[in-house]
Amino acid sequence: MGLTTFTNLDFFNKNSTFKMGKLIFLVFFSFLSSTSIMNAQDKERIEMFSFEQLSQNSTTKSVLPNYLKPENIIPLITELKPSIKMEGGVFTIQGEKPVKAYLDIRSLKSPIPRNVVFDNVELVVINIENQSDLFSQINLDNLSGFTKLKYIQIVCRVDCNQNQISNALISSLKNYVIIYSVEKQS
Repeated sequence: MGLTTFTNLDFFNKNSTFKMGKLIFLVFFSFLSSTSIMNAQDKERIEMFSFEQLSQNSTTKSVLPNYLKPENIIPLITELKPSIKMEGGVFTIQGEKPVKAYLDIRSLKSPIPRNVVFDNVELVVINIENQSDLFSQINLDNLSGFTKLKYIQIVCRVDCNQNQISNALISSLKNYVIIYSVEKQS
């Protein structure tokens, strides 16, 4: 009888361990699933359009959201405007009340603090100069120092596509409109 009780207790402990292992697996799987769903939702919040979509004929423009006005964005991108150039976190100002900022990848490694000089910046241009830049994480949350920022232009100087750019972007704070273009240097 004592042997039977021990066997039942032993069976109960094995069964309990098995149930605990299943529970740990389910908790881990649920965490992993929710994390990937949250990341997918973050990716969905980032709207991305090619520069060609904005500047092409009316059929391409007709698929753009109503609030996106190419006539406001194109001049901001193509015309010479007062701007800020930031390399490695150090910035220089060109003109008064800059509305455009040019940043390198190193400048985005940490949050850019708010500065009165940044108050009118609506467009940030980020250049991807090489493949390693393309595989860096571009944390758009670090742009919170630009309080009026609406548009981010990603310019690939290497061969890249929309999916690669999208995978490099991280954002949880704001919903910016991303405009990308590929301008390979010869």
